[in-house]
Amino acid sequence: MGSVMKFNKKWLIVIGSVMVFWTMNCRLAECERNETSIKDILTWEDSNLTLSKQSRFNALKVADSKRFSKNGSDNSITGDRLTLESVRNAEYRSKYYEDGPVRLNNGRHETKIDPDSDMKAFIELTDKIAFGDLNGDGNPDAAVILLSSGGGSGGFFELAAMINQNGKPQQAAMQYLGDRVDIKSIAIKSGIIVVDMLTHGPNDPQCCPTVRKTQRYRLDGGRLVRVQ
Repeated sequence: MGSVMKFNKKWLIVIGSVMVFWTMNCRLAECERNETSIKDILTWEDSNLTLSKQSRFNALKVADSKRFSKNGSDNSITGDRLTLESVRNAEYRSKYYEDGPVRLNNGRHETKIDPDSDMKAFIELTDKIAFGDLNGDGNPDAAVILLSSGGGSGGFFELAAMINQNGKPQQAAMQYLGDRVDIKSIAIKSGIIVVDMLTHGPNDPQCCPTVRKTQRYRLDGGRLVRVQ
């Protein structure tokens, strides 16, 4: 850019000197023709300077785009993000909750089993929630752990894949994980859902699983498929 400016300054000095010389030594008609030629030269120089500025601006835009892409920014995201609130108030269906599908209210839905009893069946969202792209469209989806109970002693844990539909979570698949297992963590890594949990060994009581296990799932259409 600096070399372009220096080049233009030199030309302006030369052209200015030529104008003075021609103005003092030419006839009227010739001076008019010379003035037109000089304006054409100046216009050409200004056009090239403007093109140089625009080329530099375009190059910077391309470089910034590549830098953001390399650093893993969100410039590939095309839709609205899911929020914790939207996930906690989404509609879910569960194999172990007969009233489904139901819409949770702040992470929970419950019904009385008997009008004359305090026992309730419920489905609730646990605090194990992960966000990430599950279907390859570039928008963050969600993977959540649900706990369901029919009113008895069982506590059934399920993994739900929630697809981002214009900022609204929609359940795409469900995978049963176990009765009274202990979910330690959940994450989404490169489109794979990773669940770290404790399951029951041969001698474990139902209340207290001790066997550590990591299970991985990928979304395949309407199913969660186990992967190694």
